[in-house]
Amino acid sequence: MGGCANLALGGAGAAFMIGRERAPWPKRALPALDGQGRLERDGASLWHGWIGRGEPVILLHGGLSSSRAWADHVPRLVKAGRRVILVDSRGHGQSTFGSGALTYERLVADLGALLDHLGVTRPDLVGWSDGANVALRMAMDDRRPVRRVFAFGADMGPDAARPDAGSAPIVAEVARRLRADYEAVSPVPDGFDALAGQVRAMQARGCGGGSAGLAKVRAQAVMFAGGAKDEFILPAHFAWIASAIPGARLALHEGAGHFVPWTDRGRFGRAVGEFLSR
Repeated sequence: MGGCANLALGGAGAAFMIGRERAPWPKRALPALDGQGRLERDGASLWHGWIGRGEPVILLHGGLSSSRAWADHVPRLVKAGRRVILVDSRGHGQSTFGSGALTYERLVADLGALLDHLGVTRPDLVGWSDGANVALRMAMDDRRPVRRVFAFGADMGPDAARPDAGSAPIVAEVARRLRADYEAVSPVPDGFDALAGQVRAMQARGCGGGSAGLAKVRAQAVMFAGGAKDEFILPAHFAWIASAIPGARLALHEGAGHFVPWTDRGRFGRAVGEFLSR
């Protein structure tokens, strides 16, 4: 799913391991949407979809993933009275890449243009991994205010990665799933390896900002969450991010890893729902 510490996955399994038990994959297909569209921007065709009524919440997926990552969580948010907006980042899912390098700044600019296109102001943002990085970076810009930010599994600076980052068995299983999902929906189904190279390069360049950047995050509420056993990122890095954001709360999920939105959908869904309802 990625992050700033060069953590992109490469490489379709039917199941993955949770402890000693073999568990089914989360849903792949999104529920029937109320609408979908494309925004042509900077050489790319950016796919987005929406469902439900109420205050908007934007779901931002991780690196090499797509809006399919949220299939299990969309119905819960719609039932709670939210208008859910799904976005496939540039080059991911059903969006095309365009020209030039992939950067976090470009993804933030894409998201801002899409929100303008949809007429959405002060949204709630829920991001996972690279999507959490994008959410936090957007919240640093006081020209584009956001309301709430729920960021899970972000990394925003140096010294984030575990020494054995990416060695857990689940990572290979997830990598196969990501490739299969990409090939199933992308307009360029043979482009996964090229995308992976772009994502790695983006992560190597980093998210930027450091403590000074995180101190600029402005939102009504910020929840920074992560797994205490994240397969990529050290828990101390999560604590550093939360401490650097004014008023942010930290939720460190004991015994959980980077893929909680899939491996423990109930826990993740409850955490997001409770946060957004406050």
